[in-house]
Amino acid sequence: MFVNEVTFWSHYNGNWSDIKVSGKKVGVDKVSQDEFDNIDIAENITVKPASRLVRFQNSSKVYIVFGNGNLKYITDAEALKLFGSNWENGLIIIQNGFEIDYSKDNERFVDTDGDGVSDDDEIYFYKTDPNNPDTDGDGYSDGVELLNGYDPNGPGKL
Repeated sequence: MFVNEVTFWSHYNGNWSDIKVSGKKVGVDKVSQDEFDNIDIAENITVKPASRLVRFQNSSKVYIVFGNGNLKYITDAEALKLFGSNWENGLIIIQNGFEIDYSKDNERFVDTDGDGVSDDDEIYFYKTDPNNPDTDGDGYSDGVELLNGYDPNGPGKL
């Protein structure tokens, strides 16, 4: 279950009519309340790794999302250094009740090239180089590109 719209749009770009899953266009269906109430619920889906910075309503702390719902705390100064002066444009605020879906884990966050994207996310999720902060050589770090919806492997949007 996507817990809110901002979490959903961290995984997708464009608008509702542009959404594709495994390369195929999908539609949005309206379901009745009864149908909705009978959907088996699994774990909530968390914000896509490295796609947004998050903050919870009850806190001023900012986090990088990595892996499957893991969070690394960063200061505003670190966010500025990693993602530039517009870093707050990539910040989303999540309702307090969904904080339980995340694990705060600074120790497991490894970022060899210092681009703000964990090595594991670079290797397994984005297929970028964890030893090169600017995989495609365009002058923007992989973290800056991901936070702004661009492809760190080449030109254009993700």
